[in-house]
Amino acid sequence: MKNNNYNKTQHSVYKLTYHLVLVVKYRKQIITDDIADTIKITIERFNKNYNLDIIEYNYEKDHLHLLFSIQPDANIQKIVNAMKAATSRIVRKKYPEVKKILYDNAFWSRGYFIATIGDINTNVSTEIIKQYIKNQSK
Repeated sequence: MKNNNYNKTQHSVYKLTYHLVLVVKYRKQIITDDIADTIKITIERFNKNYNLDIIEYNYEKDHLHLLFSIQPDANIQKIVNAMKAATSRIVRKKYPEVKKILYDNAFWSRGYFIATIGDINTNVSTEIIKQYIKNQSK
């Protein structure tokens, strides 16, 4: 396997790519450029603890899309919940007006969408998802 698109650990070679969509609670349209930048910076910090590699990031006023890769031993549910908690906490602290709009301490809706993205023998490639995320606000 000489493809540079694969990642390696000591005992494995892998390519795990996920498309994550997080929705603001009550689908309130409150994500501004500043809030989106704060969220992205917070998510980028997850790279240190979880070896999470952001491939693409974009948002609309009421949700965001994140395309990322991660190691095979990662607990996706734990990481997504930690990501939601951290970004929510930081956004609510940095932008107090958000609390007034959302009525409580949650920034994100309880659920989320996540899907694995394949490159071989699938109809949806990583490139297609990247373009979809890039073009969200157009």
